Amino acid sequence: MFKALLKKQFLELNKHYFYNIKTNKRRSTPGIAGMILLFTLVFISIGASFFGMGSLFCDAFAGTPIQWFYFALMGLIAIAVGVLGSTLSTFTSLYRSKDNELLLAMPIPPLVILASRMIGVYAMSLLFTGIVWVPASVCFFVFGAPSGISIVTSILLWFALAAFVTVLSSLLGWVVALFASKLKNHTFAVVAISLTLMALYYFIYFRLNKIMQTIVANGELYAGTIRSRILPLYWLGVAGSGDVKTFILVFIAAFALLALACLIMSRNFIKILTHSSGGQKKAYESRLMKSRSVSKALLWREFKRFTASAAYMLNMGLGLMIMLIGSIVIAVKACAVRDAFSMFEGYYAPIRTSLPWLVLSAICLVASMNCISAPSVSIEGKSIWITQTLPVDPKAVIAAKLKLHLLLNLLPTVALWLSVCISLRFPLGVSAALLFLLFMFIYLTDVVGLTLNLHMPNLSWTNEQAAVKSGANVALTLFGGWAFALVIGAGALFIRFMPAWLFVAVLFALVAGAEALLTRHLLTKGADIYARL
Repeated sequence: MFKALLKKQFLELNKHYFYNIKTNKRRSTPGIAGMILLFTLVFISIGASFFGMGSLFCDAFAGTPIQWFYFALMGLIAIAVGVLGSTLSTFTSLYRSKDNELLLAMPIPPLVILASRMIGVYAMSLLFTGIVWVPASVCFFVFGAPSGISIVTSILLWFALAAFVTVLSSLLGWVVALFASKLKNHTFAVVAISLTLMALYYFIYFRLNKIMQTIVANGELYAGTIRSRILPLYWLGVAGSGDVKTFILVFIAAFALLALACLIMSRNFIKILTHSSGGQKKAYESRLMKSRSVSKALLWREFKRFTASAAYMLNMGLGLMIMLIGSIVIAVKACAVRDAFSMFEGYYAPIRTSLPWLVLSAICLVASMNCISAPSVSIEGKSIWITQTLPVDPKAVIAAKLKLHLLLNLLPTVALWLSVCISLRFPLGVSAALLFLLFMFIYLTDVVGLTLNLHMPNLSWTNEQAAVKSGANVALTLFGGWAFALVIGAGALFIRFMPAWLFVAVLFALVAGAEALLTRHLLTKGADIYARL
């Protein structure tokens, strides 16, 4: 029984290697080998970056009286990466697995279910901590001054670190599950957490060199702080550097914490699994319902579908957030922006003439990330029959998808345009021309994305990520928008050789012609294609 559960758990963890989430079909043997090779290369490349980080710290601290500080630092990084990497998977596999009710209805002891899942969590923790700890250990073996004992302790500490990360991931996963159970709409919480983690990642990434140099320059100070105030981290470093007694203490403590966590969870496991999510129950209240026109109802449906999917919002709407944040930053740093362009003008005087159109290219480059219409047909999946059987014209459904893209892009685009034009003090005529061309570009990506999705739909997905991120329709819309934005930027460099009005007229003629043809296609043949999907 336990062996079967354990096999099921590991098959779930590694399903993406063997099954295509886009079609839910088993991959061919070469496809499986290719996926395994791809992920192996990804993990090796990530491990190589941590090897480079370890070489810097190893060169500074190995062979010194604070050699333990090297293992303390890399251990702390390994724990952080392990927790960040495995918490969400722990939340899904341990607390919100789709087969909870099925397994609890079988004559299987809850402790056996918990044990199989905890082993899966431990395996994930071992993988994520190993991305940091294995390169760090190899770096110490190559560049440090390892003894036979320190080699053994550093290798075995990997398993202790994974046990500690398993405990932290289980605890944080439970917090996430408890938090999610209190929310009516989980989507915005997932988006907010994802954006926060993304912002934290880029903040650390861009300051990483400075942080590493500060640690190396003030190693004695930080080591003293850890030794006096953060004893568990100090013991971890000492154990890694080869102190046998400390290693035994750390190793036993890590697995004792894991055993304690399993014991506590086993007593509340059924309650955790059967804890219903959602908000408080409300008493029925009789009231009149507001009616909407067909077009407004369909538009509202598209908006609810967009906000109901965290994958949809994060992948297709990230540019909206970037544009809003960028408009605020540019408005606050207006003087610095003007000074920067003045400096560039000193090196290349003609940039003043090309500047408005280079700005247009830059904004279009960011706006092209908002491919909201590109997966709007695929995201409906097998429920597409609902709109197909409603007494509405397919043209109205197509129009609603186009309107959603335009409306969501409207505010961020205007905000960024206004901030840039005021900061750089563009003339009113130039500002108006930029806004007009921006709207035309947004509508162009709108109709191109929807046209491609109608001709290349994916309605058989089992995971929303496949509908949103996979497919040639999304890739062509995104990269096509980038290419067009870069073409505008390249053309702007030659605008000093032609009147500005001619540049705008040519650009307008090309874009307007393409939009007219695609709009006509969508509302005629495109509507027929949608009705037959």
